[in-house]
Order: sequence, then structure tokens, then C-alpha cells
Amino acid sequence: MIKNNILNLESISVRFSPHGPDVVDDISFGLEKGEIVGIAGESGSGKTVSMLSILGLLPQAIVKGSVKFNGTELIGAKNSILNKIRGKRIGLILQNPFTALDPMLNIGNQISEGLIADGCSMDKAKIQAINLLNEVGVPSPSQRIRDYPHQFSGGMRQRIVIAIALSQNPELLIADEPTTALDVRIQKQVMELIKRQCINRGMSLILITHDLGLISNYTDRVLMMYAGKIVEDSPSQKIFKDPLHPYSKGLLDCLPKLNDYNNDFLTTISGNPPQPNEFPSGCRFHPRCNYSKIDCQKDGHPPLIKYKWGRSGCIRVSELF
Repeated sequence: MIKNNILNLESISVRFSPHGPDVVDDISFGLEKGEIVGIAGESGSGKTVSMLSILGLLPQAIVKGSVKFNGTELIGAKNSILNKIRGKRIGLILQNPFTALDPMLNIGNQISEGLIADGCSMDKAKIQAINLLNEVGVPSPSQRIRDYPHQFSGGMRQRIVIAIALSQNPELLIADEPTTALDVRIQKQVMELIKRQCINRGMSLILITHDLGLISNYTDRVLMMYAGKIVEDSPSQKIFKDPLHPYSKGLLDCLPKLNDYNNDFLTTISGNPPQPNEFPSGCRFHPRCNYSKIDCQKDGHPPLIKYKWGRSGCIRVSELF
């Protein structure tokens, strides 16, 4: 464990039945204070499951390994310990703001709820809720605090969810696809808001997304996940210039190039990600990989190998491209 890290994951595996496959398989990484890390990959790669499970938010999940948050072990911790961390020291922004908010409570009550539970008076909680709404850019917060979720647009609802996540001044924020349901203009506003709050508060951020544009613009580092494994850990700008793993290269090749007039069609990665009970032997990406060799199919997924510039990747064939 690195002492400077606010969060350390060591050999985390997650399954949903005692004899079932590991949907997240032996992942490890650290997060420094103030660092913004993106977790990217196709749907089903284990991005959300890995983060929700370490917070104990998937009761049916069987989690192995170690997760230390500022020295406190989260895996196997009692609810009394987790309740002092979840929402207070680790904030969470869920993917769909409409389902994340209670339709029966006005937003003032929803923002104040955690503050009051933490010992804040109702009057002080209301003032803080108004200040938070103003901070995240909700207009006329002193009036709108009495409104209900259905009275807000999707972008405003997401800002309210962010206000709730920030209400107890967490040290770490986990944002799970925070811009999926928003149009491009509102996406930028929301991401600029989240990044600004991280800088102003000195918060760390884990951004879960499949949008490589967000990774490029708003993160310091990216963890590329495929089929429950981290296949590359790299500074964000390095991975776009020089990807180490064929999967990273494949995803980047799928992005449209504005100055390329020769190709009429977008590049794609053939096939589909494997289901957890169908993971192939060796590198899990080899059935879809253009650079696959016999070595890639050998038993055991290749480990992350330290490269340079603070990078590491599961690389057996990286010298081929």
C-alpha cells in the first residue's frame, strides 16, 4: 500500500454466487488525494460492479481482497463503519438522476437529510442546502428548494444529485456515468462543475464511463477494463498517443477522425465481450484481437507489467503496433 494514496485496492474479486464466476477478477490500483481517475471499457466490463461492491452497496456480491480508504479496511467492515464513510467521506453520483432522487420529497429535504442525520439543525441544514444549490448552478435556489424532482430538467436533476453527493464534504467522489442521459452541451457543463468542485475541495474523483472524450478531457489517469480485468493503467494523455494494450488501441481506433476523408465507415472491434461464465483462457481479449498469437491463448491472464512514465499494461504483443 502506498501511504500517499487515499484509496488502495488489492486483488479485488467479485462474484454473485459461491460457485459462480468472478465478474471482477483480481484488480488492484491506488488513488492519490486530489487525483481524477477514469475507469473505461465496454458495458459489462465490471466498472460499476467493482466500485459499488467495495462500498457494500451490492449485498448479494461476494467480495474478496482488500480495500483501504485512508487506512480503514472496507471489505468485511460492519455497517456501523461503512455508514460513517458512505455519503460522508465517499460521495456517490449515480447514472440516472431521476431514479436516484425520491419523487415524494422536495429537493431541500433530500439535500438536508444527510446533514440532519449528522447532527446539523434543520435551519442550518436548509441554509447549507440553498448554498449547495447555488454552488452547483441551480437558479433561484431559495425558491426552488421546495420543488420536487419532476419539476426539474435532466441537467438540473443531475446538479441536485451532485449537491447531495457534496453535502457532507467528502474526500472521494465516485461518479458512475454522470452524463449518460444528458445532451452534449449539458454534459460539458456537468463535467466542468464536477472537476471544478474536485479542484476547489481537494477531492479525489473516480469517473466511471465508456465515453473516451470525457476520459481525455477530465481525467489524469485511466484504467482500461475488459471482461472483469484491468488491462491497462496509464496517464490519460499517454494512452491516447501510445496505447499499450490491443483493446485500448481498438477502442481508440473506433473514434471518428475529423480530418480523415478516406474512410467512409467507422472502425469497429469485431465480436462481443464474453459473458463471465464464458471467459476464454489466456488474455480475455484474444478472440477479438487483431494481434493475437498463440502465446495470448495460454492459461492465465497476463499480469499488469510496469512499463514507463507510470504506466502498466497486460502486454504480450504490444510491440506489434
